[in-house]
Amino acid sequence: MSRSSTILTEKLYKIINEMHCVAPLILTTVIGTVTHNLHFTNVSLRNRAVKLLGKLFSAETSEMGTTFAPCYREWTGRIKDLDSGVRLTMSKYLLLVLRHGKLLDMWTYAIDSLCYSLDRDPSLKVRLSAVHRVCDLLYEDATFLPPKLIRSVGINSSPPMLR
Repeated sequence: MSRSSTILTEKLYKIINEMHCVAPLILTTVIGTVTHNLHFTNVSLRNRAVKLLGKLFSAETSEMGTTFAPCYREWTGRIKDLDSGVRLTMSKYLLLVLRHGKLLDMWTYAIDSLCYSLDRDPSLKVRLSAVHRVCDLLYEDATFLPPKLIRSVGINSSPPMLR
């Protein structure tokens, strides 16, 4: 991907994010295109698509996860991306979905994806980042996180010999 193309993509993603704030339903065809970018071999482009979709799905007033459920499910699947940077980005935005999301369908996929990250991610850095993010969220408000997620944090914060 050329430098000018990369800059153009970044500007386009900023415009899409702003359009979401003003008129989210206008993005009907755009969301599918951005979701398609999740499968590109270029890690930088894939990570940018993950970030943009993460911002759209985790916005406080967003119902994008249910409006575009297939795209949301495909996005949550990036928690198993080959690149650890993409997986780090995913854990950040999945926790924002939990913090701001009000819809059960969105929560279910976010929790399952986060538990995968906490329990099975091959990168210690990704697992520890997820543990820290969940603990920070628990510190802010422990009333809404499900026991399944809290157990995953407990298992992954114990020394390896005790597992």
